[in-house]
Amino acid sequence: VELPVHEDIGAAVAKLYKESRDAGDDDMIAVLAKLSYGLKDMWKAGNFQEAFEGPIDIANRAAEFLMLRLGRKVWSYGRSNDHIQDMLMDRIEEYEARRRQMREA
Repeated sequence: VELPVHEDIGAAVAKLYKESRDAGDDDMIAVLAKLSYGLKDMWKAGNFQEAFEGPIDIANRAAEFLMLRLGRKVWSYGRSNDHIQDMLMDRIEEYEARRRQMREA
């Protein structure tokens, strides 16, 4: 179930990711740490408590998205792993299609 707060969290993750990459972080652990600690620091002020997951879970999910985009296999969902990763890849493809539409508009 998507909630309005998820868009705000997504924007915060994007900002933290950009800051991390701009600072020269190119190691997944460094990026993951920036996302985890950054989200944790802004969690209450950002009113992100409505989300069903916490800052560490969200940072981990962002890292999984990055790895999937790079074509890596991520194992974290047990027996439903392949199904969930297919869903995540569908979301990535949907996002990329929307980005292309916006560029071409």
